[in-house]
Amino acid sequence: MKFIRFVKLSLLISIIFNITLLYGQVQSPDKLPAAEAGADLRVYAGDVVLLDGYGSGGTELKAYWDFDDRDGVEKEAEGMIVKHSYKRAGAYIATLTVKDNLGFTSWDKKLIEVLTPVSEGLNITDNFEGGYIGQTYKLGSTYRCHLTKTLHWTVRIDNCENKPVTLRVYGFGKNMPVPLAITHYNDATFSEKFKALYSYGFDSQEWEVLDDAEYKYIPETETMEITAVFKKSPVYVGWSFIYTPYMLHRYLSGLPEKPFLSIENIGKTVQGRDIPMVTIGEPGLKKDKAVWLLGGQHGFEVGGISAAEGMIDFLISDDPIAVEARSKIDFKILPLINPDAHANKWYRFNAHGIDLNRNWDQGDLGHGHDSPVAEPEVDAVMRAISEWMEGDTKRSIAIDIHDWTALAPGVQFSTNSEEAVKNPEIKLFYDDIREKYLPLTILYYSEPMEMIAQDYFHNKVVGNELSMTIEIGLAGGWGHESNPADVPAVPGNVRYIGKQLVKMCLEYFNLSK
Repeated sequence: MKFIRFVKLSLLISIIFNITLLYGQVQSPDKLPAAEAGADLRVYAGDVVLLDGYGSGGTELKAYWDFDDRDGVEKEAEGMIVKHSYKRAGAYIATLTVKDNLGFTSWDKKLIEVLTPVSEGLNITDNFEGGYIGQTYKLGSTYRCHLTKTLHWTVRIDNCENKPVTLRVYGFGKNMPVPLAITHYNDATFSEKFKALYSYGFDSQEWEVLDDAEYKYIPETETMEITAVFKKSPVYVGWSFIYTPYMLHRYLSGLPEKPFLSIENIGKTVQGRDIPMVTIGEPGLKKDKAVWLLGGQHGFEVGGISAAEGMIDFLISDDPIAVEARSKIDFKILPLINPDAHANKWYRFNAHGIDLNRNWDQGDLGHGHDSPVAEPEVDAVMRAISEWMEGDTKRSIAIDIHDWTALAPGVQFSTNSEEAVKNPEIKLFYDDIREKYLPLTILYYSEPMEMIAQDYFHNKVVGNELSMTIEIGLAGGWGHESNPADVPAVPGNVRYIGKQLVKMCLEYFNLSK
């Protein structure tokens, strides 16, 4: 799990050259620091945890530990081996940073799941990346949970193996307080189609539908009641699955070395988290086409992150369609541009309270709203687009993926002209490829994006011929009656959407001139 590979080779060579001038010596690549935080841990609250970084590589290293990267403190202890005690149940991401005598650094992360001691019995917590419920009260084996921000919720239940557990979730109704947003949730009533998801591991993407449970809705109190018996403990249960910045870090770090695959951090968030971009395309081939995929603009919306993973997995495979796609198209994949929100359980906004999805116009040139200072996440993507646009004329497709909103799951298409979107033949073409590759969605046509919202991401991708905004509802996340198919919103199904988008984009470019 090393992020050294994220440093561009050209930049690395430049740094080494300059250090050679200053110090008269060169640090060879095989001696660069390589942090190794060690294996993930499961401990009990109050246990003393030994954190050991001696597996790290490099010479004359100094080591620093951050026990939890959600508290804003980056250096909580110094030394290769340190001890720490986590007093509160939850899941924590510990970060090890090592630095050599020439100033080169490397960092690595590890997961520490802190469980409730068995002697304390059943316990519920949302103290982890992606976790959220609001307020909870324990009444025997029943937990009363009060939503205070949004419909989305994910909790962990400890010491629940083979015991009946009932969750009472208050806040599913018209009176639920919802933060100010352009996408309004006027009616958050319970749906009979809803089923929760569950997983027995925090970092697992093998979430399943909680079919074997009793669901009950009490309209008078706007309460959803779920009663289930779980075979293992602890268990993570939620409105949807979770996909956190830590999980994305681990996934990207584990990708194989490929000549057509590069990973770079294009910038940092308000809180200093990296914004990764994956580029896939055969090197040395002149390509005038690109697909830009954006995910994770809003906290709690994990569909774009998981779909990006599916797109990457397919593109680096030996499938003939994947080989053809990367030989003709450059794929610029930004799985998660707002990791601060996903780490801190925020609703739609970055650390400055700005909804990035509505602020791509860069209208403020100072230090206020829409500025690079207020929105470094948007600024980072804008700079990446500008770098890609240098040179020859480009053709592109821009895809922005959200999920679990008040809208039915669907694909909203927008072209670069008002005439095109009203053309029956073009509508038929869009509908045909949508039906072929994304049959589980409903198709919406819209006016060109620049006409309906000057500040959407799509408008910043110059040469954009086809805009797609995707709302991944499916049945597992929010039970809209208009769902065309009863397909659960588990990670595997969302990754499949990413794979299908590759095929859809390739066909679009092959058939359109």
